[in-house]
Amino acid sequence: MSIGIFKRELGGMKKYIVLMLVDLKSYQKNAIEALKYLAKEEGLPGVYVSVNRPYNSMKGLLEGNGIDMEQMIFIDAITKVSGGKAEKNEYCIYLDGPENLTDFSISITEALSALNVEDRFLFFDSINTLLIYNDADSVARFFHFVTSRIREWNVRGLIVALDKKTEKNVISQISQFCDKIIDLSGGG
Repeated sequence: MSIGIFKRELGGMKKYIVLMLVDLKSYQKNAIEALKYLAKEEGLPGVYVSVNRPYNSMKGLLEGNGIDMEQMIFIDAITKVSGGKAEKNEYCIYLDGPENLTDFSISITEALSALNVEDRFLFFDSINTLLIYNDADSVARFFHFVTSRIREWNVRGLIVALDKKTEKNVISQISQFCDKIIDLSGGG
């Protein structure tokens, strides 16, 4: 995938919610390219919600790909669960784990408000990990709430899912809240 795919798929849209379906093999590459598009190409500050990789790991990876970390606030729901050290800093909100969806909602609201600019993005990585810790109906309701908030705030939203590993019912429910589905999974 390249930034060009996002340019073509979004066709100049300024406000959107995209569900990005990826396969495991290209998952990390696609996520980084999507962030490059939002942060570098579009020049937007944003909120990165991670339930897969700890902040310190993502920070190094993104900086290595030329993404300005001072323009991003992280919500990290995996460091504490994995026994890592949640070192307090102004760029990361550490959650106790991915099972408390209310904490996610509150943290997303706080992080987007802290950016204090009109044009910004929310990148959510990923639906699949939430499904390990929460039932499918709760995850679908959570994303209905999140997408409603994204629209209310006029924020650009990108939600990542591993296509072959996500319950089709959840994908169907969440896709109805999105403006576009970009399928990079090779599954259609």
